[in-house]
Amino acid sequence: MPQWYHLQQDAYSLKAPERQRKLEEALAAAEKYQQPDHYPESEVLFTLGHWKQEEGDLSSAEKYLRQAVSLKQDGLNIVIAGKTVATPAAGIFLPAYSTVDSEKKGKIHALANAQSWLGRTLLSEHKYEEAAQVLNQAIVLCDQNQGDWEVILLPDTLKPYAQALRALHRGGEAEAAEKRAKEILAKRRLLLD
Repeated sequence: MPQWYHLQQDAYSLKAPERQRKLEEALAAAEKYQQPDHYPESEVLFTLGHWKQEEGDLSSAEKYLRQAVSLKQDGLNIVIAGKTVATPAAGIFLPAYSTVDSEKKGKIHALANAQSWLGRTLLSEHKYEEAAQVLNQAIVLCDQNQGDWEVILLPDTLKPYAQALRALHRGGEAEAAEKRAKEILAKRRLLLD
Protein backbone atom coordinates (compact mmCIF):
# COMPACT_ATOMS: atom_id res chain seq x y z
CA MET A 1 0.00 0.00 0.00
CA PRO A 2 1.15 3.57 -0.66
CA GLN A 3 2.74 5.63 2.10
CA TRP A 4 -0.12 8.16 2.21
CA TYR A 5 -2.55 5.34 2.99
CA HIS A 6 -0.46 4.01 5.90
CA LEU A 7 -0.05 7.51 7.36
CA GLN A 8 -3.80 8.13 7.16
CA GLN A 9 -4.53 4.80 8.84
CA ASP A 10 -2.00 5.57 11.59
CA ALA A 11 -3.74 8.89 12.28
CA TYR A 12 -7.01 7.21 13.31
CA SER A 13 -5.53 5.98 16.58
CA LEU A 14 -4.08 9.38 17.53
CA LYS A 15 -5.51 12.34 19.41
CA ALA A 16 -5.17 15.99 18.43
CA PRO A 17 -2.64 17.55 17.72
CA GLU A 18 -0.78 14.35 16.76
CA ARG A 19 -3.66 13.32 14.50
CA GLN A 20 -3.51 16.67 12.71
CA ARG A 21 0.24 16.32 12.15
CA LYS A 22 -0.08 12.74 10.88
CA LEU A 23 -2.91 13.67 8.51
CA GLU A 24 -0.89 16.60 7.18
CA GLU A 25 1.96 14.14 6.53
CA ALA A 26 -0.51 11.86 4.76
CA LEU A 27 -1.73 14.77 2.63
CA ALA A 28 1.82 15.70 1.62
CA ALA A 29 2.52 12.05 0.70
CA ALA A 30 -0.76 11.86 -1.23
CA GLU A 31 0.13 14.96 -3.23
CA LYS A 32 3.55 13.49 -4.10
CA TYR A 33 1.86 10.27 -5.22
CA GLN A 34 0.34 12.11 -8.21
CA GLN A 35 -2.56 9.78 -8.86
CA PRO A 36 -4.35 11.23 -11.93
CA ASP A 37 -7.82 11.32 -10.34
CA HIS A 38 -6.58 12.89 -7.08
CA TYR A 39 -8.25 10.19 -4.99
CA PRO A 40 -5.47 10.10 -2.36
CA GLU A 41 -5.56 13.84 -1.69
CA SER A 42 -9.35 13.94 -1.70
CA GLU A 43 -9.58 11.08 0.79
CA VAL A 44 -7.12 12.64 3.23
CA LEU A 45 -8.89 16.01 2.92
CA PHE A 46 -12.22 14.24 3.52
CA THR A 47 -10.77 12.56 6.61
CA LEU A 48 -9.51 15.92 7.89
CA GLY A 49 -12.89 17.54 7.24
CA HIS A 50 -14.88 14.75 8.86
CA TRP A 51 -12.64 14.78 11.93
CA LYS A 52 -12.76 18.59 12.24
CA GLN A 53 -16.55 18.48 11.96
CA GLU A 54 -16.74 15.95 14.79
CA GLU A 55 -14.36 18.12 16.84
CA GLY A 56 -16.62 21.14 16.35
CA ASP A 57 -14.11 23.11 14.27
CA LEU A 58 -16.67 23.87 11.59
CA SER A 59 -14.64 26.48 9.74
CA SER A 60 -11.74 24.05 9.19
CA ALA A 61 -14.17 21.23 8.40
CA GLU A 62 -15.85 23.34 5.72
CA LYS A 63 -12.47 24.27 4.19
CA TYR A 64 -11.22 20.66 4.01
CA LEU A 65 -14.55 19.26 2.80
CA ARG A 66 -14.82 21.89 0.05
CA GLN A 67 -11.34 20.92 -1.15
CA ALA A 68 -12.25 17.21 -1.03
CA VAL A 69 -15.48 17.77 -2.99
CA SER A 70 -13.63 19.83 -5.61
CA LEU A 71 -10.97 17.15 -6.14
CA LYS A 72 -13.56 14.37 -6.23
CA GLN A 73 -15.55 16.30 -8.87
CA ASP A 74 -12.38 16.87 -10.91
CA GLY A 75 -11.48 13.17 -10.76
CA LEU A 76 -14.94 11.83 -11.52
CA ASN A 77 -14.27 11.20 -15.23
CA ILE A 78 -10.62 10.18 -15.01
CA VAL A 79 -10.44 6.41 -15.42
CA ILE A 80 -7.78 4.51 -13.47
CA ALA A 81 -9.32 1.02 -13.45
CA GLY A 82 -6.65 -1.51 -14.36
CA LYS A 83 -3.83 1.04 -14.31
CA THR A 84 -0.86 0.98 -11.94
CA VAL A 85 1.99 3.28 -11.05
CA ALA A 86 5.33 2.91 -12.76
CA THR A 87 7.06 0.78 -10.14
CA PRO A 88 5.60 -1.89 -7.85
CA ALA A 89 7.55 -0.37 -4.94
CA ALA A 90 5.52 2.84 -5.29
CA GLY A 91 2.31 0.96 -4.54
CA ILE A 92 -0.99 0.74 -6.35
CA PHE A 93 -3.64 3.22 -7.30
CA LEU A 94 -6.41 3.23 -4.74
CA PRO A 95 -9.12 2.30 -4.67
CA ALA A 96 -8.23 -0.64 -6.89
CA TYR A 97 -11.32 -0.86 -9.11
CA SER A 98 -11.68 -3.93 -11.30
CA THR A 99 -13.95 -2.34 -13.91
CA VAL A 100 -14.66 1.11 -15.29
CA ASP A 101 -18.30 0.76 -14.18
CA SER A 102 -17.39 -0.08 -10.58
CA GLU A 103 -14.91 2.82 -10.58
CA LYS A 104 -17.57 5.27 -11.79
CA LYS A 105 -20.07 4.11 -9.16
CA GLY A 106 -17.45 4.22 -6.41
CA LYS A 107 -16.43 7.73 -7.37
CA ILE A 108 -20.02 8.95 -7.49
CA HIS A 109 -20.62 7.49 -4.03
CA ALA A 110 -17.43 9.08 -2.65
CA LEU A 111 -18.45 12.46 -4.08
CA ALA A 112 -21.98 12.15 -2.68
CA ASN A 113 -20.56 11.22 0.73
CA ALA A 114 -18.21 14.23 0.74
CA GLN A 115 -21.05 16.52 -0.34
CA SER A 116 -23.27 15.06 2.37
CA TRP A 117 -20.69 15.85 5.04
CA LEU A 118 -20.11 19.32 3.61
CA GLY A 119 -23.86 19.92 3.67
CA ARG A 120 -24.10 18.75 7.29
CA THR A 121 -21.25 21.10 8.21
CA LEU A 122 -22.95 24.02 6.45
CA LEU A 123 -26.18 23.16 8.29
CA SER A 124 -24.29 23.27 11.61
CA GLU A 125 -22.97 26.69 10.59
CA HIS A 126 -26.57 27.86 9.93
CA LYS A 127 -25.81 28.34 6.23
CA TYR A 128 -29.19 26.84 5.36
CA GLU A 129 -29.54 27.84 1.72
CA GLU A 130 -26.14 26.46 0.74
CA ALA A 131 -26.60 23.40 2.95
CA ALA A 132 -29.87 22.57 1.19
CA GLN A 133 -28.23 23.02 -2.22
CA VAL A 134 -25.20 20.83 -1.42
CA LEU A 135 -27.29 18.14 0.29
CA ASN A 136 -29.68 18.08 -2.67
CA GLN A 137 -26.70 17.53 -5.01
CA ALA A 138 -25.64 14.55 -2.86
CA ILE A 139 -29.19 13.16 -3.00
CA VAL A 140 -29.25 13.46 -6.80
CA LEU A 141 -25.95 11.54 -7.00
CA CYS A 142 -27.28 8.82 -4.69
CA ASP A 143 -30.40 8.52 -6.85
CA GLN A 144 -28.26 8.17 -9.99
CA ASN A 145 -25.95 5.61 -8.41
CA GLN A 146 -28.43 3.15 -6.91
CA GLY A 147 -25.73 1.09 -5.16
CA ASP A 148 -26.33 -0.98 -2.04
CA TRP A 149 -24.40 1.60 -0.02
CA GLU A 150 -27.03 4.23 -0.75
CA VAL A 151 -29.41 2.68 1.79
CA ILE A 152 -27.08 4.15 4.41
CA LEU A 153 -25.89 7.39 2.78
CA LEU A 154 -29.22 8.47 1.30
CA PRO A 155 -31.30 8.60 4.51
CA ASP A 156 -28.34 10.11 6.38
CA THR A 157 -28.38 12.87 3.76
CA LEU A 158 -32.16 13.27 3.52
CA LYS A 159 -32.51 13.96 7.26
CA PRO A 160 -30.19 17.02 7.39
CA TYR A 161 -31.63 18.13 4.04
CA ALA A 162 -35.07 18.19 5.70
CA GLN A 163 -33.63 20.24 8.57
CA ALA A 164 -32.20 22.80 6.16
CA LEU A 165 -35.51 22.97 4.29
CA ARG A 166 -37.41 23.55 7.55
CA ALA A 167 -35.04 26.39 8.45
CA LEU A 168 -35.85 27.89 5.03
CA HIS A 169 -39.61 27.58 5.73
CA ARG A 170 -40.06 24.90 3.08
CA GLY A 171 -42.06 22.53 5.27
CA GLY A 172 -43.74 20.52 2.53
CA GLU A 173 -40.43 19.61 0.93
CA ALA A 174 -38.96 18.85 4.35
CA GLU A 175 -41.83 16.45 5.12
CA ALA A 176 -41.31 14.67 1.79
CA ALA A 177 -37.57 14.25 2.50
CA GLU A 178 -38.27 12.94 6.02
CA LYS A 179 -40.88 10.51 4.69
CA ARG A 180 -38.47 9.20 2.08
CA ALA A 181 -35.71 8.74 4.70
CA LYS A 182 -38.12 6.80 6.96
CA GLU A 183 -39.18 4.53 4.07
CA ILE A 184 -35.57 3.72 3.20
CA LEU A 185 -34.72 3.05 6.85
CA ALA A 186 -37.75 0.75 7.19
CA LYS A 187 -36.64 -1.24 4.13
CA ARG A 188 -33.10 -1.38 5.50
CA ARG A 189 -34.36 -2.81 8.79
CA LEU A 190 -36.32 -5.48 6.89
CA LEU A 191 -33.16 -6.46 5.03
CA LEU A 192 -31.15 -6.70 8.25
CA ASP A 193 -33.71 -8.71 10.21
